[in-house]
Amino acid sequence: MNRLRSSAMAGVVFSLLLVSAPAATAEPEPATVELAVRDHALQVTPPEQPLTVLAGAPVHVRLNTKEIAPGTLFGDVVRLRTTVVGAESATVPVSDSMTTEWVFATGGVHTVRLDAEAYLLDGTPVQAQWHQMVEVQARQEQPAQLSEVAAPLAVAEAPAPPAVRQAPAVAAVTQPPVASGKVTVERGHVDALAPRLIDGGLRVHVKDGSNVGTVTWREPADVEFKITDAARVALPDASALSFLGAAGGQIHLLPQQEQPGILWIGWSTEELKPADITGPVTWTLTSVTGPGPFGLFTTGSFGAHSVIFNSTDGVPDTHSVALGTHAHANWAFGKPGRYQLKFTVSATKAGGGTISDTESYTFLVGNATATTTPDNTKPDNTTRDGRRNTTLASTGPTGSPVAATALALALIATGAGVMVLTRRRTAKETP
Repeated sequence: MNRLRSSAMAGVVFSLLLVSAPAATAEPEPATVELAVRDHALQVTPPEQPLTVLAGAPVHVRLNTKEIAPGTLFGDVVRLRTTVVGAESATVPVSDSMTTEWVFATGGVHTVRLDAEAYLLDGTPVQAQWHQMVEVQARQEQPAQLSEVAAPLAVAEAPAPPAVRQAPAVAAVTQPPVASGKVTVERGHVDALAPRLIDGGLRVHVKDGSNVGTVTWREPADVEFKITDAARVALPDASALSFLGAAGGQIHLLPQQEQPGILWIGWSTEELKPADITGPVTWTLTSVTGPGPFGLFTTGSFGAHSVIFNSTDGVPDTHSVALGTHAHANWAFGKPGRYQLKFTVSATKAGGGTISDTESYTFLVGNATATTTPDNTKPDNTTRDGRRNTTLASTGPTGSPVAATALALALIATGAGVMVLTRRRTAKETP
């Protein structure tokens, strides 16, 4: 049994507990969350009853994937993550289950957001999200007996922290500022399109995590994406990709899976909340300017390619993205040179009305000359008002300042139910 505990915002402590044996019979039966795949979508059935627990006592929630048959999902796993701490995830084999343990230090009604994500066999990402309300009842202080006044336990049992200590929860909902200055990025993890809700409007920003351990938010116009010749590959003989050139010809490809020394570009809707936005989000490629074709596509577990954007058959091209998504795909450029891609991201507000933002992206492919200084040696944390940005962030959700790095608990599908503790990025790793 491996247990990982992290401090959370608003005085909440979150624990992730993976168990390979059933709970002791003296403990209450855990609440169960059922996960299933129906009609090519990931579906979640939350517990029927609300969860109630005393402050400091654990509440157990079983996450059950037994309704998902082996061979339904890529790798036969579903990845689960909570935004209470924003940094921990667990990978659960299909046709199996795990139990999480949550511990809340203070009373009140707490909300835990859980995200489930997986891939179908053709590489299509599927996601589901739900919010679990937990009512935490404050413990009643018992009057001390005269014989207990000097007892060591009376000193060790401290009262619950005052409300003023919950101030970090207010800061956590503030959007991190956007850095100033133009940069060129040529390696590391970057979410090129990461829309956020700012002052009631939709703003598409670049979530730059190319400097390990630091996330810097940038305006797309301030970023040039450099694709070096280290990303040159031979175009496979696949009819779906023939628009990029002849089979065997050289193209520049930023792959779906992370590779050292080159960019790993994704997109994220994790900053948009269901309370504000009615999903999904629409992502549209509106124009492409450059010396050759551009394509964005995913590769499934058996090598099948699914094209998202194809610049040669006419634009606009649209792609629907669920809330809470963090995904990666293959970014392909048919010829070296300078490319300008224009994207529009639009969404529907929960109260009605459509909001959108359109941004242009510059890609320098091959021997194209960058007009800015590469930004892979030191972070730029200067905000537009000249202050230093000291906000801790990660490539995952930015809801908590403790999410600068992540530990993932991977439950490996072996006969013994082995659990392995590994360090990883908080970003989703695609198949």
